[in-house]
Amino acid sequence: MHYVYIYSLNCPITYLPRYVGKSLNPEERYKQHMRRANYISGRTHKQCWIKYVITQLKLKPTLTLLEKVPDDQWQEREKWWIDFFKCCGFDLVNISTGGQGYIGQHPLKDKRLAPVSEEVKKKISETLKGHKVSVETRQKIREKSIGRPSPNKGKVLSIEEREKISKGLKGNIPWNKGKKMSEEYCRVNSESHKGKKLSEDHKRKIGDAHRGMKYKKNKKSKSGEYKLCP
Repeated sequence: MHYVYIYSLNCPITYLPRYVGKSLNPEERYKQHMRRANYISGRTHKQCWIKYVITQLKLKPTLTLLEKVPDDQWQEREKWWIDFFKCCGFDLVNISTGGQGYIGQHPLKDKRLAPVSEEVKKKISETLKGHKVSVETRQKIREKSIGRPSPNKGKVLSIEEREKISKGLKGNIPWNKGKKMSEEYCRVNSESHKGKKLSEDHKRKIGDAHRGMKYKKNKKSKSGEYKLCP
């Protein structure tokens, strides 16, 4: 029999409960809450509260394990704890009354969304054709992204992860293989880059990134092109 932990996220100042959840691994789930509050758009009340605690109070919510229950009883117990805290007057950020969701691995394979049919893909494609993002929307996206660190920053992939990615990409045909760019596209692309100059800081960063790299001649290339050493 598997057991499920009912936990609460508490205010780091008052130590009062603000959120009730369930998980097989509360410590890992706690880390997910912290990450998602920073990187997921369209934040829920819970995510906004966590982000406020982290960014404004410069603290982190505390984790409390409330109960350990069998996996066939967690829905009832989660509801009970939410009702209990609300009756005590605690301002919970839970949207639901509890008992929803799933435990463990996502019911869909590989935690991915269900496969989209070709008919749906075609409808999406037809809907997006000719759609252009306005300058105002692009500026809003840019401003929202400024200062947000990449979730992969500082992450080093292990040899096993690299091999897994390599195997997953083998056999994939690039979308532009065999396609020739039209003269109009080449002209527009050329015009868009004319007059652009890299700042000295940008040049310095490119130089620092390539400094120390060695190049070797690609024996398989008939044109004698050079490529970076692995």
